[in-house]
Amino acid sequence: MGAKRTAEDVEDEAFPRGAVESKTPSDKQDKRANSDGSAKKKKKKERDPDDLNDLFGKSEGIEGKFPKYVELLKHKTLSVGMKMWGAVLEVTAHDLVISLPHGLRGFVTPKESSDLVAELLEAAGDVSDSDSDSDNEDAKGKGKTQAKKGIRAKDLPALTDLFTIGQRVQCMISSVTGAKKVKGKGEGKGEGKDEGTANKRIDLTLRLSKLHKSLDMTSLREGLNLPAYVRSVEDHGYIVSFGIPGTTGFLSTADAAGALKIAKKLQSGSTVDCTVSKVDKKKKVITVTTNTKAVPAIESDGITLSNLTPGMLVSAKVRAVLPDGLLLTFLSYFTGTVDWFHLLEELPTREWSKAFSENQRLQARILYVDAKLKRVGLTLKPQLVECKKPVPAAFPMGQVVEETTVYRIDPGVGMLVQMTSTVGKKSISMPAYVHISDASDERIEKLEKTFKPGQKVRARVSGFRMVDALGCASLKTSVLEQEIFTYDDAKPGRVVRGTVVGVQDFGLFIKLSETIKALCPLSHLTDVSRSKISTKFEVGSRIKVRILETVAARKRITVTHKKTLLTSKLPIVTCAADATPGMKAHGYVSGIESYGVFVSFYNGMKGIARLADLGLAEDQTPTDAFELHQVVKAKIIGPDSAKSSRLKLSLDAESFTKTAGKDGDDGDVGGELEGVELGMVMPARMGNTLPTLGATLDVTVTTPEGKEIRALLDVNHLSDHPVAAEVLRSALVPKADLGLVVVLEMRDNPSVPLRVSRKVSLVMAAGATPKDLAGLKAGTTHAAHVASVSDAGCFVRFLGRLTGLAPVPQLADTFVTDPRQHFAVGQSVKAHVLDVDEARSRAVLTLKASVVGSDGAGLLRSLFADTERAAELAAEAEANPNPPDWRSTLAVGAVLEGTVHEVKEYGVLVNLDCHADVVGFVAAHHTGDVEVKAGLKVRARVLDASKKDGIVDLTFREDLVAAGEVVAATDGKKSKKGKKEKAEKKSFEVAETVESKVLLVKEDYLVVDIAGAIGFVASKSWNVRLLEVHQVYRPGQTVAATVTALPESATGGRLLLSPKAEEGEKSKKRKSEGSEADKGKKKGRPSSEELVGTIIKGTITAVRPLQLEVKLANRWRGRVHITEANLPMSGPKDKASLAANFKLDDEIEVEVLGVVKAGDGGDTGSLELSLKISGTTGPSSTRLTLEGIKPGDKVDGFVQQIGADWLWLALSPSLKARIFLLDSSDDVSDVLKFTGRFSVGQRMSKCLVVARDLSRRSLDLTLKKKGMELKEGALVPGRIAKLLPDAGLNVQLGSHTFGRVNLTDLRDHFVVDPLKGMSEGQLVKCCVVKLGDNGRRIDLSLRTSRGGCEGALLHHAHKKKKEGETEAETCPEITAPSQLTVGQSVTGYVKKTSSSGCFVNLGRGVDALVRLGNLSTQFVADPAAEFPSGMFVQCRIMKVENSGRVEATLKMDQVIMPAGFGKEVAEEKRLAGLKTLDVGMTVRGKVRKVEAFGVFVDLDDVPGNVTGMCHVSELADEFVKKPDSLFNVGDKVRAKVIRVNPEEGKLYLGLKPSYFKDEKDLEADGSDDEEMEDKEEEAEGSDDEEEDSEAEEEGSEADVDDDEDEDEDDDDSDGEEEEDEEEEHTKSGSAAIKAPTLAVDADMDWGDELKSVLKEGGALGVDTAVKTEVEEADEKKTKRDKKRAKASKEEQIRAAEQARLTGASAPSSVDDFEKAALSASSSSFVWIKYIAWHVSNGETEAARKVAERALETIHFREEGERFNVWMAYLNLENMYGEPTPAEAVAKLFQKASQMTDSKKLHLGVAGMYDRTDQAEPAEAMLKAACRKFSMSAKVWLRHIEHLVKRGKGDAGKAVMDRALQSLPRRKHIKVISQTALLEFRIGDAERGRSIFEGILQSYAKRVDLWNVYLDQEVKLGDLPRARALFERATALTLPARRMKSLFKKYLEFEAEHGDEEHEEHVKAKAMEFAEANL
Repeated sequence: MGAKRTAEDVEDEAFPRGAVESKTPSDKQDKRANSDGSAKKKKKKERDPDDLNDLFGKSEGIEGKFPKYVELLKHKTLSVGMKMWGAVLEVTAHDLVISLPHGLRGFVTPKESSDLVAELLEAAGDVSDSDSDSDNEDAKGKGKTQAKKGIRAKDLPALTDLFTIGQRVQCMISSVTGAKKVKGKGEGKGEGKDEGTANKRIDLTLRLSKLHKSLDMTSLREGLNLPAYVRSVEDHGYIVSFGIPGTTGFLSTADAAGALKIAKKLQSGSTVDCTVSKVDKKKKVITVTTNTKAVPAIESDGITLSNLTPGMLVSAKVRAVLPDGLLLTFLSYFTGTVDWFHLLEELPTREWSKAFSENQRLQARILYVDAKLKRVGLTLKPQLVECKKPVPAAFPMGQVVEETTVYRIDPGVGMLVQMTSTVGKKSISMPAYVHISDASDERIEKLEKTFKPGQKVRARVSGFRMVDALGCASLKTSVLEQEIFTYDDAKPGRVVRGTVVGVQDFGLFIKLSETIKALCPLSHLTDVSRSKISTKFEVGSRIKVRILETVAARKRITVTHKKTLLTSKLPIVTCAADATPGMKAHGYVSGIESYGVFVSFYNGMKGIARLADLGLAEDQTPTDAFELHQVVKAKIIGPDSAKSSRLKLSLDAESFTKTAGKDGDDGDVGGELEGVELGMVMPARMGNTLPTLGATLDVTVTTPEGKEIRALLDVNHLSDHPVAAEVLRSALVPKADLGLVVVLEMRDNPSVPLRVSRKVSLVMAAGATPKDLAGLKAGTTHAAHVASVSDAGCFVRFLGRLTGLAPVPQLADTFVTDPRQHFAVGQSVKAHVLDVDEARSRAVLTLKASVVGSDGAGLLRSLFADTERAAELAAEAEANPNPPDWRSTLAVGAVLEGTVHEVKEYGVLVNLDCHADVVGFVAAHHTGDVEVKAGLKVRARVLDASKKDGIVDLTFREDLVAAGEVVAATDGKKSKKGKKEKAEKKSFEVAETVESKVLLVKEDYLVVDIAGAIGFVASKSWNVRLLEVHQVYRPGQTVAATVTALPESATGGRLLLSPKAEEGEKSKKRKSEGSEADKGKKKGRPSSEELVGTIIKGTITAVRPLQLEVKLANRWRGRVHITEANLPMSGPKDKASLAANFKLDDEIEVEVLGVVKAGDGGDTGSLELSLKISGTTGPSSTRLTLEGIKPGDKVDGFVQQIGADWLWLALSPSLKARIFLLDSSDDVSDVLKFTGRFSVGQRMSKCLVVARDLSRRSLDLTLKKKGMELKEGALVPGRIAKLLPDAGLNVQLGSHTFGRVNLTDLRDHFVVDPLKGMSEGQLVKCCVVKLGDNGRRIDLSLRTSRGGCEGALLHHAHKKKKEGETEAETCPEITAPSQLTVGQSVTGYVKKTSSSGCFVNLGRGVDALVRLGNLSTQFVADPAAEFPSGMFVQCRIMKVENSGRVEATLKMDQVIMPAGFGKEVAEEKRLAGLKTLDVGMTVRGKVRKVEAFGVFVDLDDVPGNVTGMCHVSELADEFVKKPDSLFNVGDKVRAKVIRVNPEEGKLYLGLKPSYFKDEKDLEADGSDDEEMEDKEEEAEGSDDEEEDSEAEEEGSEADVDDDEDEDEDDDDSDGEEEEDEEEEHTKSGSAAIKAPTLAVDADMDWGDELKSVLKEGGALGVDTAVKTEVEEADEKKTKRDKKRAKASKEEQIRAAEQARLTGASAPSSVDDFEKAALSASSSSFVWIKYIAWHVSNGETEAARKVAERALETIHFREEGERFNVWMAYLNLENMYGEPTPAEAVAKLFQKASQMTDSKKLHLGVAGMYDRTDQAEPAEAMLKAACRKFSMSAKVWLRHIEHLVKRGKGDAGKAVMDRALQSLPRRKHIKVISQTALLEFRIGDAERGRSIFEGILQSYAKRVDLWNVYLDQEVKLGDLPRARALFERATALTLPARRMKSLFKKYLEFEAEHGDEEHEEHVKAKAMEFAEANL
């Protein structure tokens, strides 16, 4: 294996340091804290070489660098390339689900499952790859190859055949995607969550070529865990592949069958986890075994980090024991960590660390390897180390385990729990992990405060972490009570409710639970077939559906929403066993044939009704009588004889009536429910079975008539108290008596028609609980239960589905931030009705304890009564022969004897003499004066008892024991003791008030002492349960209480009390008062409660705008709110302020109202005071409240806050109101001054109340004199809400009131742009012109004639009339068609335009139709463009019908213009313009429209917007098939006038180039003729651009070698075809060829170009394109000659343009460049000079705008010109990009790659980076190009050149090798030879020689290669080497012609570099060859 390497040998390699390297934030803080202060100021030093020893664990001071904790894998810390050991969790046809360490999971697509599958997929046509993005041409090429192979997708192996559940696999992360952390939800695929995240995904690959990319033959060794896949199946074994090039392996059949325990053979592609047993490096054959025990652990240290593989067995040594794991070293210098989940024990004990010690030897397997963070995870689990098969989960998915024990708590992460259940006599257990997001439905910040180790909880299995051998569990109540948790729970026929989460054309996706969705097809949405989904089905809506079919294997559920099926009371048919002959059932028609009708039921069950059983008439067919998906009632006759799995049915209605009497009306249970109604109280018992899951019980109720009916009873309705409900549920047995229940709801389900409740509060109030909205009366209080809780508040339900809302402010007397913390679904509450809105069917409730009361006695009684009942049921089930005597011996208050068992810090455990199974517990403060020790005999008194747990609370206090009764320890008889031991019983009466002392503080009640008697005081009430009882009450505290219930057997003989009302309120606001002595210390200062209602004196310490701050006696401080200052509400306003009436240090007499509340509802410690003292002794009852104010009232207040849109008024210290901006005045001018009109503290008298919302606690006022009432003709202020170009304005008139202003009502005088100057938010003055029904539509006007605000307020001041201009007439208001007459000329605005015409809005509600033929006297090609919405037009009325329909015309010759406009109409201008034209005149213009019959041209410099038409026959001298191939819209052209017809208004033009032969164009842009000829050439099919693109693409390649053209092999396979086409077109006789546009290479030095312009300033001129006649000699030219001629031509053009741009007349201003760009708009050279000029002036932003303009201006067909601009733009961003050049270039590159040649762009950007010395970006760009264009030799060569230039020849050689694997064979020689040339020129000549020598070995007869090789050696000047090479070349035996060229070259060499002797030698050698071969 080689000598041992030192740390220096591996310094350059990546080595893991486990958790030592990955410091946690706490570690870093500790490290900084331990360092000296001076060290913080020092710069970070370079790592000393000796520090490497620390990394490898060889430093003596290593202890200080140990990590404190083991870091677990998390989603955010994963990285691509990380290798992990996983297990197959789920196998589907689409992907694999892999279980990963620490609860993570990943997904594997079929293509990434195996290299063999990937190859087959590619061969089958799936060429998509995550690593490449091939061109279309590449894909086509591959497709041809694949077609030859004949591989079909169906022949591919299925994932289910290749993988099995539990199979362990090595995998690598290929991508990690996901959103930010959110609250976790269950995933539902049997795997736990990673971190409580949503939308996170880990993609994995199992392809060994990627996993083993870093491995080679030298890195393989015995013992290495190495997965392989079966390449082929042989007779005696399998040929396997490891993904390592050049290596194969063999696995014997016996070995595979023995170790893997498989009966059948492995398939090709199957992955096998192997271990190397033998390596034959000579034959490159590896022998592997699947028997892991046969191979020892690897102990060699010759392994690098890249060679570590997951699953590798290693020998490790303990380096350190951490609090939650181990730090191990292995393979000499590697370190790794073992987390708590992967220790030796399944559930490590708290003393697990004692089992490990430093330097202890262990065997471990690698769990994961993270090369990026240099960390390695190990496992010690025996199951993984010994490679045993995963143990199946002890509990199935979804099972609820009642006995779950919290084992360990990981703060901020989760909890480890032990799930235990007993089946018969066998106990089953399974460890599981509960993520923090699954611990509760409520958010838990700190788990350790909510849960404790050893605590018993109820949990549900939600998945399994196969690698960690842990289950996943959830403690959420919503999960525990979830009815459908798995697909097996979705039983066909079941009615469920779900939420619509997706609406598609084919149906609805409905979420039934967090992890399960169902599909409701379109055909099952309604009983009647619909073609599309109704709009009532929206995402988020809740609907009821019935499950049709569940396919658990495919995770598919189909449901129906058909009403008939939903409400059907007939039996459900899901299988043949459910179908009995004669039974009737509902189904739906699934097929109609001529011989019968097929009917589908549930769970795929089908039947057929043949013709005779359809009941059809004589002339009827099945198609006439039935429709597909129609719901039918079918009678089951029996099994179908043709197919046993199918039923034989009858749909004949007559057959139904024959057995109607027998069937009992089709199973209708309506008769059973007769007499049953909501609120009825009936006895109930449990059903025959108990459900194992869910939160609903199946019970049976008995009606007064004795009928038994099935009903549902929710678990949370078992008791008023949730604790009692859970205890009772756990004790229930089949047929157990439940007592009385009340009917809550009548269900649609006929089998279970009722829902009932056992809550005593609902049972007792059944007669008074409302059933409908009419029964709800404001001011009444009712018992109810919580239906749901949301952010809006709490929804409270009564009987039926009658529900009211208690908004957040009405939930409690304190401030509520989260309603879910105060109330839970199913909770019993008392609700007080505040308001009932019958019109909207809504009710507003309050749950405040101050309103409904705080008595919790009923709640406490329910707790004790139901727990007692649970204890009785449990005792009956156990049948204990010696049960504890709870009623007498262990009764509350009894005195017992026992022995102290153990003394703890928190109390004493006592063994009782009366019963061995009951344990006594004495709290620490109840030991009294007894010196307690183990074994001490004691006497104690029972304070409380828990029958369920078998525990009694005791006290040793002598006073309490003496007051109790003494009970004999053995026989239960009273002991004969002295009088001191007898308790004197005290009798109590209900409603009696007593003083009590707290003995014990429980979670829900207090145990108190009342003169020796034991009582129980309720500490919580119906609506207040969020109370920290231990913070409010403490032992020894005195509590005044009222007796509510005397001892009775139902409550276990307990005396029940409730705190006095005032006592209860005070106790919530104070801490424990302790002893009497402590209370005496606090009597010096009265409490705030005692001060309420008193009148005291104080001194003003500060005068604020809204309050007076007052100092009172006894260090109290308070405030007088401005509303309580008794200020005058009439008279001068300046007298109604606090500053005007009060001064500092004034003494005032005030009344205490209470305590000032803070924003969160808490107390501020300051008193609320009032100066309104009217002789009362308490707070004034006339103070304003929201409930006491109604709309229409007038109130007084003071300005509290001034906002932009709202004015807030204070009406009382706790009540404020608001006034909207537009409600502040009737005058617009006042509204404009809104913020300046008011000041804080200003008095506002008699404000009118316009709206009140109790649920939102809001009150709206108005200052308008007439209130909010709107009347027609009223002038009101408004604010523009929205501009509607085609309609007018939306104007806001109030906070919730809007109106509309039509375009014709904006002003009296119509203008072209009526909305000009208007903006949203602008204030206007409106006139109400019309009110719609119920005020829903309000029409407004801004016309000044109506008093509107046209003018200053809209910033539209009338323009001054010019001299001689007539005043425009006022446009009349048109509101009805009757105002119009035929022939009348009117004005209006276009409302809507279509292809058939347009509608013109003439006034409010009056529109005129203008047909297409009446739009214009000219041809209108695009009506929508010519007449856009909102356009101002003049029209003439043509028709007015009685129906109100109006037609008009816009033809100018038919329209009489209004006098106000006084200008010539456009038609007159056009006719005048036509008259100025003569036949033969040359004109210029722009193409307006291109049609198949010709081109329309808009003429320039001709008045009247004249348009002419050029027929297709006049476009060119030769026939043109497609005019659009010559012209585009917007092209500038020169035309000849052929004919003018002013009478018809028509103009005919000619564009033939022959018309302009004799004319000389003196203008700069006179290249139109050439453009015409060019486009003629294009129309005939010239493809010269393809050659141009080839020349541009070759770029710098052309300079690699002078003779490269001879061997050039174009990347594009169609090159030769294009050349042939070009020759044919040339021979066809076309007169001219298209002059090429400026071609700029992708490698053009744009940076230098910009720099040169910065120096020279640049000059611009534009030359016309060079026009060349086709010569006859061109026909004989070769392709190479044509290319060179074209390149020469381009060079001439470039030189000409360069001369113009740099001459004396070079442009020097923006105008100059604009002219140049206009005349040569498609020349990239001009645009680039323009860009460079801006850069030279420092105007980079302007340069960017020019670049954008250039890309928009240059035609998309000019690909080369556009590419040049893109490159210039990229160079600009590379130098001056923002925020950084790199980001700017990346953003622009992404945009450019979608709009230009991607390959050229990649190479161009790479060249740009090279020129600017940005090696890394260039390298990355070239790598991306190689991946994307792997079939292009040019791209690979550019990458090689880049590497060679930077001295990375070896890397270049590696790239060449990869290129040869990707490129077709025909391109290999080119790549190899060009690489060799690069080495000779810019690299290592010796490496170039080796490449040439290698290629000449295979192609020795390629003279061209010899010539290139010889030339390079000659250029180097090494004459002996060159001469030797010539000797080798001329020694070849080749054809004479080729040898002649070699000898000639040799002779020329000697003539130049040798002497006569060498020349003679060459001649002699040539003669020898001639004589021998010729």
